[in-house]
Amino acid sequence: MSNLVQENRQQASERVVRDLHPAFYIALVGLTLWLGLAIWGFGYDGQTDYLLAIVSAVFFSSRSPSRQRWP
Repeated sequence: MSNLVQENRQQASERVVRDLHPAFYIALVGLTLWLGLAIWGFGYDGQTDYLLAIVSAVFFSSRSPSRQRWP
């Protein structure tokens, strides 16, 4: 019985996919750019543009977390 459980666990661990499809990342970047353009479209006065520039600078200057490997 113990052998069967170990084989099932091994088969289950082999089926786990840890990377997403490349099209997902392309879609994520495209949607992010689209959102940025949509948000900047609402800037109608100087103060709104100023605040959007600050938020955009903070967003683009922030460092993305490094990719962690699962054990």
